[in-house]
Amino acid sequence: DHQGNEEACHAWFGGIIGMSQVDRQKQIDRCVTAVRKAAKVDSRIPTTKSSSQEEAQLCFKCEVKCKKKPALRSLQGETSSSDHGAFAADGSRNHCLPKGRDGTASGVQMRVRPEAGSMTKAEWSRLTKALQKMKDSGKMEAYARLYSKALPEDDRIFLNFQQLPWFRRFIFDFETDLQVAAEDCNMMLPYWRACEEASPYGHFSSDLWSSAHLGGQPSCQDGGNQCTSPRVHSGTKCSADSSRWCLEDGIAAGWKIGSSSKDECQCVNRAPGNPSARAMHCAGLEPTMRLSEDFRSLTQNLDAVRATLHCGAAAGKKGTMCHQDATVNDPLFWFSYGFIDRLFFMWQRYHLSLNDIDTTNCYGCEMAMTYYNQPLTDWFGKHDTANECILVPKSNPRACVKYAAAKDPSAVAPPAAASSTTGKAPPSLDDGWDCDAGVNHWREGWSSAKKDWCCVNFNKGCRFDCEAGLELAAEGWSTDKKSWCCKNFRKGCGRRLRAAAAAS
Repeated sequence: DHQGNEEACHAWFGGIIGMSQVDRQKQIDRCVTAVRKAAKVDSRIPTTKSSSQEEAQLCFKCEVKCKKKPALRSLQGETSSSDHGAFAADGSRNHCLPKGRDGTASGVQMRVRPEAGSMTKAEWSRLTKALQKMKDSGKMEAYARLYSKALPEDDRIFLNFQQLPWFRRFIFDFETDLQVAAEDCNMMLPYWRACEEASPYGHFSSDLWSSAHLGGQPSCQDGGNQCTSPRVHSGTKCSADSSRWCLEDGIAAGWKIGSSSKDECQCVNRAPGNPSARAMHCAGLEPTMRLSEDFRSLTQNLDAVRATLHCGAAAGKKGTMCHQDATVNDPLFWFSYGFIDRLFFMWQRYHLSLNDIDTTNCYGCEMAMTYYNQPLTDWFGKHDTANECILVPKSNPRACVKYAAAKDPSAVAPPAAASSTTGKAPPSLDDGWDCDAGVNHWREGWSSAKKDWCCVNFNKGCRFDCEAGLELAAEGWSTDKKSWCCKNFRKGCGRRLRAAAAAS
């Protein structure tokens, strides 16, 4: 039943402030067309009884046979891993850029955005603190004003043309401010893979809505997880509308919305039973987006996704997410637009592999983006095939963005064990750095301090191999390697370095 998704189209585009009635109806029709197109794709996907817990959680069964494709044409990568550390997360021109040997910026920052379901307890804790800091400082309210005033939602041409590169810039800036708040270049904006909750009532059991994460877990009065009028766990009813619940747990617990918003509840709120709109299954949604034949088709297909995320599933057509002038206040907004940008990213990467269309440009993309006054093409970015990421902005790249794969729901974490090199147990939240978080991208993503700490304590993220070539250290090692290995492992030390290490 895709009726709820069509209702979400009416709820989101019908509530846009300042749009003419003619343009409003065109946008609703365009969105409904995309919903019905998706429904046809969904109906063609054969279903079968799940044969494992993993299949039951994913809600689909796949047998994939891939034809090997020719290797991508090699492009010179502009990302850079540096053994000389990185600049601080301070929002400056050199924000988080890797340092070269001479202390100047060398290359760009690597940003690998995680899927929310794969984040560790430590990562959630740091994200919550950073978002609360942004809320307390007024940054969240500033982004809400920017979204409401600078984004011309009344401009139908903008909605059909500019929105994907515009939002890529919007969430990039937010992520930068998030890193500044956390004082951590490894802080990345997560994405919510909404298609994993495509089954009816899927959001009732999802851990994403727990008190430790986004909060607002729907629950039924009878204790079950299938009802049309759920309450929100730990929430309080909005005095202006009893079908909406102000969040009292999760990241946005107790958050109030500025008086400039027309949301009567004046709090971050959800209405999970109203309507039942939900994203398409991942097995249908992601291929449908990838196979969009051009940029125009992609934006049209994503209209339905956007309306569903704003006014469906856990948010509801009356919640904060469905109010144009308040939507940014719910952290779910940022997770949702991370997902939309990921679909844009997947489309770009897919057509690069086919080499059929240029996914980093479009007809008319030299026009300036609303508010930012940069060419649209700058925030399409350009491909770095060596690192499988998108360099942005195109004219002067500051970062290369990619998306981490979703967590395997069948994976079970191994029990904590002592390190074979140090005899220490893995660190708790209070012991120091979490040396498992971001370990696959430690070279680009970890700060120098984290690399040193994790190397010494857990043999992870070591900038140099202090065993390799040890017998020829005096002649064969660089000065940096001698200094680092001597300081951290008392290896490769000459008299001067040994004395300096002893003094430290």
